[in-house]
Amino acid sequence: TNPLIRMSPDDVKRALLWQQRTGLQLDFVFNGGGSVDAIAEKGSDPLTSSLLANKNAFYWINHTYSHPNLDAMSTTEIITEIRKNRQWARANCLRVNNRELVTGEHSGLANPAMVVALNKTRVKWIGADNSKQPLQYQIGRATTIPRHPSNLYYNVGTFEEQLDEYNYIYYNNCTNTPTTTCFNAPATWEDYVKNESTIMLRHVLTNDPKPHYVHQSNLAEDGTMYPVVDAMLERYAKYVKVPIQQPTFSGSGVLLDRHAVWKASSWPVPALSLSYYY
Repeated sequence: TNPLIRMSPDDVKRALLWQQRTGLQLDFVFNGGGSVDAIAEKGSDPLTSSLLANKNAFYWINHTYSHPNLDAMSTTEIITEIRKNRQWARANCLRVNNRELVTGEHSGLANPAMVVALNKTRVKWIGADNSKQPLQYQIGRATTIPRHPSNLYYNVGTFEEQLDEYNYIYYNNCTNTPTTTCFNAPATWEDYVKNESTIMLRHVLTNDPKPHYVHQSNLAEDGTMYPVVDAMLERYAKYVKVPIQQPTFSGSGVLLDRHAVWKASSWPVPALSLSYYY
Protein backbone atom coordinates (compact mmCIF):
# COMPACT_ATOMS: atom_id res chain seq x y z
CA THR A 1 0.00 0.00 0.00
CA ASN A 2 1.05 3.63 -0.36
CA PRO A 3 1.71 4.78 2.28
CA LEU A 4 2.87 1.44 3.64
CA ILE A 5 0.67 -0.02 6.40
CA ARG A 6 2.84 -2.33 8.46
CA MET A 7 2.51 -3.84 11.91
CA SER A 8 4.59 -2.60 14.82
CA PRO A 9 5.86 -4.50 17.89
CA ASP A 10 2.84 -3.12 19.79
CA ASP A 11 0.58 -4.71 17.19
CA VAL A 12 2.31 -8.04 17.81
CA LYS A 13 1.59 -7.65 21.55
CA ARG A 14 -2.06 -6.89 20.76
CA ALA A 15 -2.28 -10.02 18.60
CA LEU A 16 -0.80 -12.12 21.41
CA LEU A 17 -3.24 -10.73 23.96
CA TRP A 18 -6.15 -11.31 21.58
CA GLN A 19 -5.10 -14.93 21.11
CA GLN A 20 -4.90 -15.43 24.86
CA ARG A 21 -8.35 -13.89 25.36
CA THR A 22 -10.11 -15.79 22.58
CA GLY A 23 -8.24 -19.09 22.60
CA LEU A 24 -7.73 -18.82 18.83
CA GLN A 25 -4.40 -18.83 16.99
CA LEU A 26 -3.53 -16.63 14.03
CA ASP A 27 -1.90 -18.17 10.97
CA PHE A 28 0.87 -15.86 9.77
CA VAL A 29 1.38 -16.32 6.03
CA PHE A 30 4.88 -14.93 5.64
CA ASN A 31 7.36 -13.57 3.09
CA GLY A 32 10.90 -13.78 4.47
CA GLY A 33 12.16 -11.38 1.81
CA GLY A 34 10.24 -8.49 3.35
CA SER A 35 12.13 -8.85 6.61
CA VAL A 36 15.46 -9.20 4.81
CA ASP A 37 14.76 -6.00 2.85
CA ALA A 38 13.70 -4.07 5.97
CA ILE A 39 16.86 -5.09 7.84
CA ALA A 40 19.07 -4.29 4.84
CA GLU A 41 17.52 -0.83 4.57
CA LYS A 42 17.59 0.16 8.25
CA GLY A 43 20.09 -2.19 9.87
CA SER A 44 17.39 -3.80 12.01
CA ASP A 45 13.66 -4.36 11.96
CA PRO A 46 11.66 -4.15 15.23
CA LEU A 47 8.70 -5.98 13.68
CA THR A 48 10.80 -8.96 12.61
CA SER A 49 12.48 -9.06 16.02
CA SER A 50 9.14 -8.98 17.83
CA LEU A 51 7.60 -11.68 15.67
CA LEU A 52 10.61 -13.98 15.98
CA ALA A 53 10.68 -13.47 19.75
CA ASN A 54 7.10 -14.75 19.84
CA LYS A 55 7.31 -17.17 16.90
CA ASN A 56 5.97 -20.18 18.79
CA ALA A 57 2.72 -18.36 19.56
CA PHE A 58 1.67 -18.25 15.90
CA TYR A 59 1.20 -20.74 13.06
CA TRP A 60 3.40 -20.03 10.03
CA ILE A 61 2.62 -20.75 6.35
CA ASN A 62 4.95 -20.27 3.37
CA HIS A 63 3.77 -17.32 1.23
CA THR A 64 6.81 -17.36 -1.13
CA TYR A 65 9.96 -15.37 -0.42
CA SER A 66 9.15 -12.04 -2.09
CA HIS A 67 5.40 -12.21 -2.89
CA PRO A 68 5.69 -11.99 -6.70
CA ASN A 69 2.88 -12.65 -9.13
CA LEU A 70 3.54 -16.21 -10.32
CA ASP A 71 1.19 -16.25 -13.32
CA ALA A 72 3.97 -15.97 -15.90
CA MET A 73 6.96 -17.27 -13.93
CA SER A 74 9.00 -20.28 -14.96
CA THR A 75 9.17 -23.49 -12.98
CA THR A 76 12.67 -22.61 -11.77
CA GLU A 77 11.56 -19.16 -10.58
CA ILE A 78 8.59 -20.58 -8.68
CA ILE A 79 10.72 -23.26 -7.04
CA THR A 80 13.25 -20.60 -6.00
CA GLU A 81 10.52 -18.51 -4.36
CA ILE A 82 9.23 -21.51 -2.41
CA ARG A 83 12.62 -22.82 -1.32
CA LYS A 84 14.15 -19.45 -0.40
CA ASN A 85 11.27 -18.83 1.99
CA ARG A 86 11.76 -22.27 3.52
CA GLN A 87 15.45 -21.50 3.96
CA TRP A 88 14.60 -18.20 5.68
CA ALA A 89 12.24 -20.07 8.00
CA ARG A 90 14.90 -22.65 8.90
CA ALA A 91 17.49 -19.94 9.51
CA ASN A 92 15.08 -18.28 11.94
CA CYS A 93 13.85 -21.54 13.52
CA LEU A 94 10.26 -21.15 12.39
CA ARG A 95 8.17 -24.29 12.50
CA VAL A 96 6.72 -24.54 9.00
CA ASN A 97 4.91 -27.39 7.27
CA ASN A 98 6.65 -27.64 3.90
CA ARG A 99 3.58 -29.32 2.41
CA GLU A 100 1.63 -26.04 2.71
CA LEU A 101 1.79 -23.00 0.41
CA VAL A 102 -0.19 -19.83 -0.23
CA THR A 103 0.98 -17.82 -3.24
CA GLY A 104 0.78 -14.03 -3.43
CA GLU A 105 -2.76 -13.04 -4.50
CA HIS A 106 -3.35 -16.77 -5.14
CA SER A 107 -1.38 -16.27 -8.36
CA GLY A 108 0.15 -18.96 -10.53
CA LEU A 109 -2.55 -21.57 -10.04
CA ALA A 110 -3.30 -21.64 -13.77
CA ASN A 111 0.36 -21.46 -14.77
CA PRO A 112 1.44 -24.82 -16.31
CA ALA A 113 4.86 -24.33 -14.70
CA MET A 114 3.22 -24.55 -11.27
CA VAL A 115 2.49 -28.26 -11.67
CA VAL A 116 6.16 -29.23 -11.89
CA ALA A 117 7.14 -26.68 -9.22
CA LEU A 118 4.68 -28.05 -6.68
CA ASN A 119 5.63 -31.64 -7.45
CA LYS A 120 9.36 -30.93 -7.08
CA THR A 121 8.90 -29.03 -3.81
CA ARG A 122 6.42 -31.66 -2.56
CA VAL A 123 3.67 -29.18 -1.78
CA LYS A 124 0.42 -30.99 -0.99
CA TRP A 125 -1.90 -28.10 -0.06
CA ILE A 126 -2.09 -24.74 -1.83
CA GLY A 127 -4.40 -21.81 -1.09
CA ALA A 128 -7.08 -20.60 -3.52
CA ASP A 129 -9.66 -17.80 -3.41
CA ASN A 130 -13.04 -19.23 -2.42
CA SER A 131 -14.90 -16.33 -4.09
CA LYS A 132 -13.43 -17.40 -7.45
CA GLN A 133 -12.65 -21.10 -7.04
CA PRO A 134 -14.86 -22.54 -4.29
CA LEU A 135 -14.30 -26.17 -5.28
CA GLN A 136 -11.09 -28.04 -4.60
CA TYR A 137 -9.04 -29.25 -7.55
CA GLN A 138 -5.65 -30.81 -8.22
CA ILE A 139 -2.52 -28.99 -9.38
CA GLY A 140 -0.08 -31.81 -9.95
CA ARG A 141 -0.03 -33.75 -6.68
CA ALA A 142 -1.23 -30.73 -4.70
CA THR A 143 -4.84 -29.93 -3.80
CA THR A 144 -6.28 -26.45 -3.43
CA ILE A 145 -7.76 -25.17 -0.19
CA PRO A 146 -10.29 -22.42 -0.97
CA ARG A 147 -9.94 -19.58 1.52
CA HIS A 148 -12.76 -17.18 2.41
CA PRO A 149 -11.97 -13.53 1.60
CA SER A 150 -13.57 -10.82 3.70
CA ASN A 151 -14.39 -7.16 3.37
CA LEU A 152 -11.33 -6.34 5.46
CA TYR A 153 -9.22 -4.50 2.94
CA TYR A 154 -5.46 -4.70 2.47
CA ASN A 155 -5.04 -0.95 1.84
CA VAL A 156 -6.67 0.44 5.01
CA GLY A 157 -5.52 0.63 8.62
CA THR A 158 -8.13 2.72 10.44
CA PHE A 159 -11.82 2.19 11.11
CA GLU A 160 -12.60 5.36 9.15
CA GLU A 161 -10.68 4.16 6.09
CA GLN A 162 -12.26 0.72 6.29
CA LEU A 163 -15.81 2.09 6.40
CA ASP A 164 -15.10 4.60 3.65
CA GLU A 165 -13.91 1.92 1.22
CA TYR A 166 -16.74 -0.41 2.24
CA ASN A 167 -19.34 2.24 1.40
CA TYR A 168 -17.56 3.14 -1.83
CA ILE A 169 -17.83 -0.48 -2.98
CA TYR A 170 -21.37 -1.22 -1.78
CA TYR A 171 -23.04 2.21 -2.00
CA ASN A 172 -21.22 4.97 -3.88
CA ASN A 173 -19.91 2.90 -6.77
CA CYS A 174 -22.05 -0.23 -6.65
CA THR A 175 -23.98 -2.18 -9.29
CA ASN A 176 -26.31 -4.97 -8.23
CA THR A 177 -25.24 -8.42 -9.48
CA PRO A 178 -26.27 -11.99 -8.62
CA THR A 179 -23.57 -11.96 -5.93
CA THR A 180 -23.61 -8.30 -4.85
CA THR A 181 -26.47 -6.38 -3.25
CA CYS A 182 -25.95 -2.62 -3.13
CA PHE A 183 -26.93 -0.57 -0.09
CA ASN A 184 -29.77 1.94 -0.16
CA ALA A 185 -27.89 4.15 2.31
CA PRO A 186 -24.31 4.35 3.56
CA ALA A 187 -23.47 1.74 6.19
CA THR A 188 -22.54 2.79 9.70
CA TRP A 189 -19.64 1.15 11.51
CA GLU A 190 -22.18 -0.90 13.47
CA ASP A 191 -23.80 -2.02 10.19
CA TYR A 192 -20.43 -3.01 8.79
CA VAL A 193 -19.42 -5.09 11.82
CA LYS A 194 -22.81 -6.82 11.94
CA ASN A 195 -22.78 -7.63 8.20
CA GLU A 196 -19.27 -9.06 8.13
CA SER A 197 -19.52 -10.96 11.41
CA THR A 198 -22.77 -12.52 10.14
CA ILE A 199 -21.02 -13.88 7.06
CA MET A 200 -18.23 -15.39 9.17
CA LEU A 201 -20.69 -16.78 11.71
CA ARG A 202 -22.63 -18.52 8.95
CA HIS A 203 -19.47 -20.31 7.86
CA VAL A 204 -18.68 -21.38 11.41
CA LEU A 205 -22.20 -22.60 12.23
CA THR A 206 -22.28 -24.71 9.05
CA ASN A 207 -18.99 -26.41 10.01
CA ASP A 208 -17.22 -24.94 7.00
CA PRO A 209 -13.51 -25.77 7.46
CA LYS A 210 -12.30 -23.28 4.83
CA PRO A 211 -9.99 -20.67 6.39
CA HIS A 212 -10.82 -16.97 6.45
CA TYR A 213 -8.03 -14.63 5.48
CA VAL A 214 -7.25 -10.99 6.23
CA HIS A 215 -4.13 -8.87 5.76
CA GLN A 216 -1.29 -7.56 7.88
CA SER A 217 -2.82 -4.08 7.63
CA ASN A 218 -5.92 -5.38 9.44
CA LEU A 219 -3.77 -6.12 12.51
CA ALA A 220 -2.01 -2.73 12.33
CA GLU A 221 -3.10 0.79 13.30
CA ASP A 222 -6.74 0.50 14.54
CA GLY A 223 -6.80 -3.27 14.10
CA THR A 224 -9.81 -3.48 11.79
CA MET A 225 -10.02 -7.28 12.07
CA TYR A 226 -10.66 -7.42 15.79
CA PRO A 227 -14.17 -5.88 16.04
CA VAL A 228 -15.47 -8.15 13.26
CA VAL A 229 -14.10 -11.42 14.61
CA ASP A 230 -14.93 -10.46 18.20
CA ALA A 231 -18.54 -9.81 17.19
CA MET A 232 -18.68 -13.20 15.48
CA LEU A 233 -17.29 -14.93 18.57
CA GLU A 234 -19.72 -13.11 20.87
CA ARG A 235 -22.70 -14.18 18.77
CA TYR A 236 -21.36 -17.74 18.49
CA ALA A 237 -21.17 -17.99 22.28
CA LYS A 238 -24.85 -17.07 22.55
CA TYR A 239 -25.92 -20.00 20.39
CA VAL A 240 -23.30 -22.71 20.90
CA LYS A 241 -21.58 -23.98 24.04
CA VAL A 242 -19.05 -26.19 22.27
CA PRO A 243 -15.71 -24.41 21.75
CA ILE A 244 -14.70 -23.56 18.19
CA GLN A 245 -12.28 -26.09 16.72
CA GLN A 246 -9.47 -24.60 14.67
CA PRO A 247 -7.76 -26.97 12.21
CA THR A 248 -4.37 -26.23 10.74
CA PHE A 249 -4.16 -25.29 7.07
CA SER A 250 -3.46 -28.92 6.13
CA GLY A 251 -6.19 -30.00 8.54
CA SER A 252 -8.66 -27.84 6.63
CA GLY A 253 -7.67 -29.63 3.44
CA VAL A 254 -8.17 -33.05 5.02
CA LEU A 255 -11.61 -32.03 6.30
CA LEU A 256 -12.60 -30.71 2.88
CA ASP A 257 -11.49 -34.01 1.31
CA ARG A 258 -13.64 -35.91 3.80
CA HIS A 259 -16.62 -33.67 3.08
CA ALA A 260 -16.21 -34.32 -0.65
CA VAL A 261 -16.01 -38.10 -0.15
CA TRP A 262 -19.09 -38.06 2.08
CA LYS A 263 -21.03 -35.97 -0.40
CA ALA A 264 -20.07 -38.19 -3.31
CA SER A 265 -21.07 -41.35 -1.44
CA SER A 266 -24.43 -40.07 -0.13
CA TRP A 267 -27.67 -41.30 -1.66
CA PRO A 268 -31.26 -40.01 -1.76
CA VAL A 269 -33.19 -40.61 1.46
CA PRO A 270 -36.98 -40.98 1.37
CA ALA A 271 -38.98 -38.34 3.17
CA LEU A 272 -40.07 -39.27 6.68
CA SER A 273 -43.09 -38.17 8.64
CA LEU A 274 -42.28 -37.82 12.32
CA SER A 275 -44.70 -37.51 15.21
CA TYR A 276 -43.64 -36.16 18.57
CA TYR A 277 -45.34 -37.06 21.84
CA TYR A 278 -44.95 -35.22 25.14
